[in-house]
Amino acid sequence: MAHNSDAFFREVEEDLRHDRLTALWKRFGIFVILAAVALVAGTAGVVGWSYVKESRMERDALAFDRAIEEAGGVPVVAAEALALVGEDARTGYAVVARLTAAQIFAASGEQDAALDMLEQVAADRQRPELYRDLARLLALAARADTLPPDALITELRPFTATSPWRHTARELTAAALLRAGDRDQAVATLRDVLDDEETPSAMRGRVRELLAALDAGEGAGG
Repeated sequence: MAHNSDAFFREVEEDLRHDRLTALWKRFGIFVILAAVALVAGTAGVVGWSYVKESRMERDALAFDRAIEEAGGVPVVAAEALALVGEDARTGYAVVARLTAAQIFAASGEQDAALDMLEQVAADRQRPELYRDLARLLALAARADTLPPDALITELRPFTATSPWRHTARELTAAALLRAGDRDQAVATLRDVLDDEETPSAMRGRVRELLAALDAGEGAGG
């Protein structure tokens, strides 16, 4: 079972190398993808490569797999089991388990439980700020449709400059600006995404499509 998890992370890393983020998104969802990106980018900082820590990772991988397999295909049961894995794990699986639980809770309509999982990651001082910021950003993404646009933009601002998650934060900011009726600033924010050399290729494609749609809409309106 742990081999399945190892294969998952190898597959994620391979897909990242080939810029297939869109395919990953469809298959695994935003929470798992961003968690996997974080692990691929900074695994050494979370779990290390000593024998002891590798053993812990193997143990946590088994617990992660078992939580999913023993749920019998019942999503909320899996999420609750993964939440427990998140409490017990001592490696990067603590983050992945909670983020996966958050994804399942959210998909099952359990918004409060999803946000609770994200808040646990954000509050976990044993994890690097990178992961805690990820959880904060995902919590904002989960509330994006209910927060007032101005409030959402303010909350996103710390992530939009130099954060590793700035690309997603800028996309969310642009969407909030459009909700607020500020088309010009939304377009400027989307162009910032394109101007960033580190923006993933798949995201560039989405942003170009959105800009083209906005341009077409502006032309039709004129």
